Amino acid sequence: MNISSIISPYFYIRSDRDLQGDVELKITGFLIGFCIVQLKQ
Repeated sequence: MNISSIISPYFYIRSDRDLQGDVELKITGFLIGFCIVQLKQ
């Protein structure tokens, strides 16, 4: 599974409103959630 292929569409949606802090916060939350899912497998 390619993480960039999941994140890229999100950036296209948000590109018109460049909220850098919000984007970084959501990526951090996504990565933490992704790691938790991997550990539970």
